[in-house]
Amino acid sequence: MPKPNHLAFLRAIQSDELENVYELVSEKAVQWAVAGYMEPANELLETLWKYKIPHSRNLQLEDKGLQIMWSIYGKHPSNIPFEISNASAIVEKNWALALQPNWAPSFTNKFISKPIKELTGLELFAKSLIAFQEKSENIPTILQSIKQYLEKDAPVGYAYAQATSCGSLIACKSGDEILSQYFVEKWAKGYLEFPANYSLSHLMCEPTTAKYFSSGIVGKIWEMNIDDILKELTQIKEALASRIANGKSLVFGHLSWKELLDRINTQVFQLNDYPFAEIVLHNKSLAKPAASTEGIEAAEERLGVKLPEDYKEFLLTSNGFEQFSYTSVSLAPIAEIDSLRHADPDLVEIFGNAYEENDPVIAQKFKSSIIIGGQKSEQQLLLIPLPDHRWECWHFASWRPGEQVFDSFRAYMEYELQDLENK
Repeated sequence: MPKPNHLAFLRAIQSDELENVYELVSEKAVQWAVAGYMEPANELLETLWKYKIPHSRNLQLEDKGLQIMWSIYGKHPSNIPFEISNASAIVEKNWALALQPNWAPSFTNKFISKPIKELTGLELFAKSLIAFQEKSENIPTILQSIKQYLEKDAPVGYAYAQATSCGSLIACKSGDEILSQYFVEKWAKGYLEFPANYSLSHLMCEPTTAKYFSSGIVGKIWEMNIDDILKELTQIKEALASRIANGKSLVFGHLSWKELLDRINTQVFQLNDYPFAEIVLHNKSLAKPAASTEGIEAAEERLGVKLPEDYKEFLLTSNGFEQFSYTSVSLAPIAEIDSLRHADPDLVEIFGNAYEENDPVIAQKFKSSIIIGGQKSEQQLLLIPLPDHRWECWHFASWRPGEQVFDSFRAYMEYELQDLENK
């Protein structure tokens, strides 16, 4: 089944932001519904909703898909936290979203006047959808064209997800039982390989495809069974109850810094998917010799701050740390950390002013930050002093807009370990 392993899922409930937890658990219920297990899906949603967590705006399509599934199943959970929509409007809007991609004229003009049988690849797929919208070809021809695209051109990722989604919707709506099963099975198998490119909800929002889910065809392909789901349901309910009662907590809080870094080290070299320098490969170690208390105190005096205790404990274990993945940061030794104002005044001026326009509090955090990793790199790690003497940790990356905020430096390092263990 294409998901983080179950242990990782439970850890996320324990340690992630509550909004993210809400979305994760909601998406788990959606997966179960699509696999044909509507009753435990409803029970999971009822459990989640009883905690009165604000409903996420990022689940609008999932909400609508669930409504169609409930109408087919004949039962819905209690205390639904969103407004029920008109079923016909859901279906109509879903068809517009799923089957009317905005092909650029510079692309379609190359082939739009050609017969569909002369086309291949993405042009064939695009012409199939355009022909469906314009009713310029019959349904069997359109479905065979999408099937040809899948089998001969072997699309991957989003292209595969889009083709199997559209093929499933058109085939099921047309009543072609053989091609309906073909496309739904292809769709389900593709989700195992390309889960990040899928929206499960598009097929949930169409009654004719949603009926296939209630039959259990997808659950069989995903190798799901009721015993495993009920076991997971119990564990998720317990994890949610603990999270609500006790708040967010560190997953590896019981580990010392040495144990945590050793665990990262072991995981990295087992994965063996990052091009380390020869010296790192030879030593099989990401850690550095420990900093001295005197060195840390000298840095604090130089910067005019008292660094957070968790970061100082890290330094007393390893004075810096090697970058170990394409999305992690090389952590600098204590003598090289600096205020961001001093290390990169141009960056502070540009981004500080941009933040100032929208949120002066965020701007002040950014301007008072200490850069501890990724100097002159495409990604940086900052420590941010807060008024209550706590410190946040911010990760910036060129491929992601804005900052990724962690409650502490330790939380950032634990996040990196969890990410490694999920691979």
